[in-house]
Amino acid sequence: MVGACGSSRLDEALDTTSTTSTASSVSTDESDTTPPSTPGPGSRGPTPDTSRPPTEVGAAGIGDPYFPDLGNGGYDVELYDLTIDIAEGSDIIDASANLELVADVPLRRFNLDLRGLDVTAVTVDGRAATFDQEAGEVIITPTGPLDVGGRHTVQVEYHGDPEPQGSRVESPPSIGWVDGAGGPFIVGEPDGAATWFPVNDHPLDKARYRITITAPSTETVVAVGVGAAPIDNGDGTTTWRFEARDPMASYLVTLAVGDYRVVTSDGPDGVILRHAFPPDLAEPATTDLASTGPMLEVLSDAFGPYPFEIYGALILDHQLGFALETQTLPLFGRGFVDGQGTFEWIFAHELTHQWFGDAVSPATWADIWLNEGFATYGQLLWDELGRGIDPESTYVANWRVQLPSLGPPLDPGPDSLFDPAVYERGAATLHALRRTVGDDAFFATLQTYVERFSGGTASTDDFITVAEDVSGTDLTAFFDAWLVQPTAPTLPE
Repeated sequence: MVGACGSSRLDEALDTTSTTSTASSVSTDESDTTPPSTPGPGSRGPTPDTSRPPTEVGAAGIGDPYFPDLGNGGYDVELYDLTIDIAEGSDIIDASANLELVADVPLRRFNLDLRGLDVTAVTVDGRAATFDQEAGEVIITPTGPLDVGGRHTVQVEYHGDPEPQGSRVESPPSIGWVDGAGGPFIVGEPDGAATWFPVNDHPLDKARYRITITAPSTETVVAVGVGAAPIDNGDGTTTWRFEARDPMASYLVTLAVGDYRVVTSDGPDGVILRHAFPPDLAEPATTDLASTGPMLEVLSDAFGPYPFEIYGALILDHQLGFALETQTLPLFGRGFVDGQGTFEWIFAHELTHQWFGDAVSPATWADIWLNEGFATYGQLLWDELGRGIDPESTYVANWRVQLPSLGPPLDPGPDSLFDPAVYERGAATLHALRRTVGDDAFFATLQTYVERFSGGTASTDDFITVAEDVSGTDLTAFFDAWLVQPTAPTLPE
C-alpha cells in the first residue's frame, strides 16, 4: 500500500515470532472435549458424533504478534471457490464459498473469519455440519474429526449486506467491501477479506482463488486473476469468472463492480496486460499506463521474472487517497490519473509489490517493511534504471534530510504499519545494503529471496539469511543498525 502523500538474530532487540507457519496451531481446551448434545443458540446442523475420542480444536487466531485474533489454526486452505450474486438495485449478496483445505491435526472443530454476514448452511465433505457465529468467527463442528493430511471440502452458504469495517490501522479509515462512488470494490489490508467471504484471514495461509460474480448486465466486473468471457444469462444479469492460479494472501484479493472499460494486450515475456478504468478516463489512463510494459521489463531484470500470469491497474471510479497492491490488479483512485505521468512513481511502487508483498508475503505484520520498504525502493529503481534519473539527486538527497527523524522500520507497532519510517528508512536500508555488498550481490540477493520464498511468506530473518548467503558477509550488525536502532546510521558513500 502507498498513501497519496522477526528474526532470531534480532531477538534480543525484538520479541518477534518465528517464520514457521502457525496455521496449524491448535487449542487443547479440555473444557470443551465433549460437543453439546444439541446445537446451541444460533447453531444449525446435526449433532456431532461423540462416539470417537476427542481430538483437537483449531485455534481462533493464527498467532500474529500484532493481531493475534486474525486467521485460524489447525488447517491450511488450498483453494477458495467463491460464487456471489449481486442483486440489481441492492447491496445484498447471496453467496457460497467452497474451500479445499488440508487438516494439520485431527480437527473436531475449526473457525473461519467472517464479519457482518449471515451463514445459512455449512457442509464438510458433503455432510451438514453444526456451526455458530460469534465475534466475527464462524465456528464449525463437523460430524467427525478431519483426517490429518487429508484434503477436505467445506461449503459455506451465506448472505447479507457487506459493509466496510473500521480499520485496525490509522489509514485507510475503513476497509473491506466498500460501496464506492462508482460501485463496490474491495480494500483488504490487513483484514478486510472477512467482510465479504469466510476466510483464514492472515498471509500465513495463502491459497488459490476462483471467483464467480453474477451482477446486473449494466455493470462490468473486474477481479484478480485471469478472466473468462462473460456469460449473458438472458435475464438481465451477466456472470463473470476469474481464476488466480498462484497462491495469494487473503488481503490481496479484490474485485470491483461498475462502469469500467477493460483493455487487454500482450506484455513482455508472455505476461497478459489488463487495465480497467472508467470510460471518461480512457484518454489520460491510456497515456499514464503506457509505461507498464517497460516498467515490467526493467523491474523483472532487477527482481527476477514477473511472478504471475497477468498484470494491470484497476483505476476505480472513486476518489481513493491511497493505492493498494492487490495481486495482479492493484487499486488506484481516479485522482492518480492525469494524463501527465505525475503519479508514475505510485504505479512503480504497486508493481514492485507484486514481487515483494504478493509473491513473497510477510510472515507477520511486524515484518511490513519487507513490503513497503522494498516497494519504495522499486520507485528508485524505476527512476534510475528505467528513466535515467540519478538517485543521488532525488531519493538519497531526501533521505539525508529525513533519516534523523525516522524510527526503525522493523516492528513499527500495530498502529504504525504505514509509518513513513517503514517506507523511507526501509528503502534506505536497501540502498545502504546495495552500497555495502555491491550491485552484483545486492541484485542477486533480491532475486534469490524471491525465488526461495515465492508463493509463501518470509520474515526479516529470512531476508537477512539470503543476504548473508549471497554476499558471504556477516550482516548482523548492519541490519541491527538499520532496522532496529532508534537512530538511523549515515548512508555509506
